[in-house]
Amino acid sequence: MTFAIGTNTARQAFLDSYYEYVKKVIPDLEVVYVSGSSSKVLTMIAGGIPPEMQRIGMETYQEFAAAGVLEDITWLIKLDHIDLNDFSPAFAKAIVFNGGIYAMPSNVNPTVMYWSPSQFARHGVAPPPTRYGDPSWTWEAIKELAKKFTIDTNGDGIPDNWGVAGNPRSEVTRIGSAWGARFMDDDFRFCGNTLEMTKALEFFADWIQNAKTITLNTKPFDQGNAAIKLGDTAATLPQYHLQGKEYRIAPVPTGHIPDLYSAGIRFFKGANIELAWEYIKPMVLEPEWTVGKAIALTNLGIGFDAVGVHEYVDRRESPDYVKDTALAHGWYASQLNKDALIGEFNWRYLARESEAAQAEHFYEIVDALLSQRSIDIFMQYKLSDTYSIQPEQQKGIRHYELLRLDRTLKPQGYKYLELVRKYGDPQAPINVLRITMPEISIEPDNWRTLTATLHNAGTQTLVTPLTWDLPAEVEMRDVGPAELHLEPGETATLSVQVRLKEGSRPGFYHLFLQTAVHGRILFGWSSAAYTAQPELDTQSAKFVSVKYVNGPAVLENVDFIRPGAIVLGDSTEELE
Repeated sequence: MTFAIGTNTARQAFLDSYYEYVKKVIPDLEVVYVSGSSSKVLTMIAGGIPPEMQRIGMETYQEFAAAGVLEDITWLIKLDHIDLNDFSPAFAKAIVFNGGIYAMPSNVNPTVMYWSPSQFARHGVAPPPTRYGDPSWTWEAIKELAKKFTIDTNGDGIPDNWGVAGNPRSEVTRIGSAWGARFMDDDFRFCGNTLEMTKALEFFADWIQNAKTITLNTKPFDQGNAAIKLGDTAATLPQYHLQGKEYRIAPVPTGHIPDLYSAGIRFFKGANIELAWEYIKPMVLEPEWTVGKAIALTNLGIGFDAVGVHEYVDRRESPDYVKDTALAHGWYASQLNKDALIGEFNWRYLARESEAAQAEHFYEIVDALLSQRSIDIFMQYKLSDTYSIQPEQQKGIRHYELLRLDRTLKPQGYKYLELVRKYGDPQAPINVLRITMPEISIEPDNWRTLTATLHNAGTQTLVTPLTWDLPAEVEMRDVGPAELHLEPGETATLSVQVRLKEGSRPGFYHLFLQTAVHGRILFGWSSAAYTAQPELDTQSAKFVSVKYVNGPAVLENVDFIRPGAIVLGDSTEELE
């Protein structure tokens, strides 16, 4: 069974302990943990190997359910007589989609405000209300209150003590609720372009730029130099408690819709759902494991191996910003003697440009990041449409770039290869031995020539083994030498004859040349395109809602090799 879940030291220790517990009931159980990201899961689904489960936030839940990739578990919930009313009402409502249930609750963290009792006492300010809805507890009141705590002792224009610390950006999709505005309606359509939302954003812009009693940095509160902290959830409570920090909690302002940061456990079609269900039930329902999970997911008291950051950037003209971010992040990690990690780098708006333009901007951005030599690990790069919704679909909050169906690299993939060579270890195999393999076309019956050019860019003589690694559908002849000697600066070209076996399907076939540099494996890579009309099944109806004029046989007259256009109706489902 495969479980997609983000893990760290705390979570993995919890999962290992839980696994031993479940094994007593399911002796033959084997669990494989993979990255919990939606991009990883989408790739697994596209490859025909969906995980049984995924634990992740609810922000993409409806998109996945609408796409038809999730399993409806309503019958399992009824079978075990589980009452969803025992869970958070908001969460119980959120996991229902078109009458079906596709997830089980994992954890819910309400948004709260933290405040310092010593700061309030020292400035003679009464404590905040304890219940949501108090008419005196509004954003305007908090903004006015912040003046009493903000102090600039040395006159440099920067307060030494702040009224409010935190980042309202994390509440941007609901910040207008106190003014009667929303960013998205119940159907996840954008509805934020209103006078009410404008007033809300103007209020915070004036607070930050003119009143100057709020800082977007949360550190002053953690260091005892701010009275109130915004933009956090109750998940921080155990961490503050363990660290002995001074804190109290207050409700979000009246009129401001309280938020629940929630995560669920989804189940995927095509996987062993019943096994997954039996595995996960104790984690969701039994008190011992629900408490243990809560502690593990908040990383209570557990050390960490690296200092990570997720970057979301708006502007195209930001190489200098990227450089500053890399230096600041690397410096902070060095103070803790940890690796600096970029876990996710989202660059909005570029998804609307051509792939060639995306590649050029990708190089500019990542080159600025890596040029500072301050980031140890760079993991993911995404192109995002906006913070709030996808303009094309009017729903969701992120746009994930799926792999091409042919698995060939996008232009930015080749740019990434250039950056790896530029900033990687000069003695790494990819820099010492340069392998170039052009793409070719391929078909049954006719032999085609596949070439590989190898250049020794290093300073030592290379003796490298050669092994052609081709798909089972591809035949080859005239294989050539099994070993190659290259002096520094020398270039050699190899070739092999390839063709497809009779009956092979149209599509792309990936061809590899395996070599080694001083014992370290290196691959050359090419793809071979077999362009032919696909075989069509016009007898069985895969989608009963699809109607064909004159019947499905009309598809036999369509040239699917190079379609001139594809026309979709306004109500076309995503799966279609």
